[in-house]
Amino acid sequence: MPVNTTPQSDAFSHLTPQQAGIDPTALQTAFDSAQTLTALRSLLVLKDGALVAEAYYNGQSAASLHHVRSVTKTVAALVVGIALEKGVIDSLDVTVGEVLWQAYPDMSAEVAGIRILDLLTMRSGFTWDEDDGSLFVTWSQSQDPVNFLLSRPLAETPGTTFNYNSAAVHLLWVMLDTLMNGNIDAFVQQHLFEPLAIDHVAWERLADGRVNGSAGLQLRAADIAKLGVLLAAKGTINITGQPRRIVSEAWIQQMAQSHVSFSGPSGNYGIDGYGYLWWLSNQRENPHQVAAGWGGQYIFTRSEGQWVIVATNRYDVSASQAQQQSDATGKTVMNGIVAAIEDP
Repeated sequence: MPVNTTPQSDAFSHLTPQQAGIDPTALQTAFDSAQTLTALRSLLVLKDGALVAEAYYNGQSAASLHHVRSVTKTVAALVVGIALEKGVIDSLDVTVGEVLWQAYPDMSAEVAGIRILDLLTMRSGFTWDEDDGSLFVTWSQSQDPVNFLLSRPLAETPGTTFNYNSAAVHLLWVMLDTLMNGNIDAFVQQHLFEPLAIDHVAWERLADGRVNGSAGLQLRAADIAKLGVLLAAKGTINITGQPRRIVSEAWIQQMAQSHVSFSGPSGNYGIDGYGYLWWLSNQRENPHQVAAGWGGQYIFTRSEGQWVIVATNRYDVSASQAQQQSDATGKTVMNGIVAAIEDP
């Protein structure tokens, strides 16, 4: 039975595929084939800030909250950009030691020298292997998540080598929270969520009472899409009828610059670079960006074409299942939906 892709959410204006210049048959085929993805929960397509297609799978609805997992990291990058504009931090060269030495005086001098820039680009230098998820679980369940990381040795000089590290992104969140005198929750609400009219938010909290700044955010699919539109439109969004700038265009452009290059495209969406907590891809010769979370939580964006694709999946799965879900969803998006958008 064909999937009903009629837009439901009223947070955006609506366009038909034809009005958006998208091949309607190819788009419908992609949404129909997505029914075979047993872990898929939501799939949304937006063009020029308008909602074109929206569907929910496996018992989910527009009201469901989704664990976006490491999409939280890209949100953290947005928060850093806003914090820079608001003067909370002076520059990306601010170090861990400058902010956290008083609370963690036992950190080594090398660790103290890690910069915000190093954390934004996954080049903190810590000894860390998160591939199977077990170290992430051990860290996230520890009684002192910050000290858990700070006490680990460095494998590389900070700022030199890419190594995916969720704990290091949470460290970035803790630095911001410290500079804000423990008020980062209110800061994010005031300067990001409220301007985007996001009012259904849940956070996973760690033992230190702070939100999990690397993988703890839960949002409705339409609200995830608002973040995508904000990114695709380079820092502005029109929710209330008036375009509003949330973060500077210059910051979004910095986020989208490749600070780390990979030897060859990986996965089903051709990742070949990393910006500020944002995956970058040149697949199909059209640069696009991907905020990605464990198990296939995605925001695909392309500023030049002003399109956004959101997909969420079940998140509480094993490492092998998470990879399978991620690959299958990426393939559906790139070979089905993106093809429908860019090859009408």
